[in-house]
Amino acid sequence: RHAPTFLQMMFQRLMNSRTQKFVCNFISFSAFFCHKHGPDVYIQMVDQVQKGIFANLLAKVVVPNVQKVEGKVERKSCAIGMIDLLCKSKAMMSGPYPQIWPQLLTAIINLFELPETRTYEADDDIMDMSQRGF
Repeated sequence: RHAPTFLQMMFQRLMNSRTQKFVCNFISFSAFFCHKHGPDVYIQMVDQVQKGIFANLLAKVVVPNVQKVEGKVERKSCAIGMIDLLCKSKAMMSGPYPQIWPQLLTAIINLFELPETRTYEADDDIMDMSQRGF
C-alpha cells in the first residue's frame, strides 16, 4: 500500500543526492524484494511510480553498480535476487527489458567472479544538512 510512495522517495534520493553507499543499499534492497515477493511484483511496483522507469533503473543504476555491493550476505542477496529477475520474470522477456538481459547477466557473472572492492567509506553517506533541505 505504501510501497510506491516509499520507492518514489528512494528514487528522489537517487536523483538528487546519490552516494555510492545508498546506491549499493538500494540495489541490495531491490534484489531482496525481487527474491522475497517476486520480480514481476517489483517491476510492476516500480513502473507504478513512473511508467517505464524500471528499464532505466536497471540500465543506469543496477547493472553498473551491482559489482560494487559490499558484504558477503549483501552480495549473495544481490546474486539471488538478480538471478530471480533474469529467470523467473515474465516481464523481462518483453518490452524494453530483453535488451538489458545480457548486460544484467554479465553483471551477475562479474559479481561471482570478480573480488569484492571497497567502494565507500563509513562516513561517505553523511551530507551537510543544507544539501538535504533542512
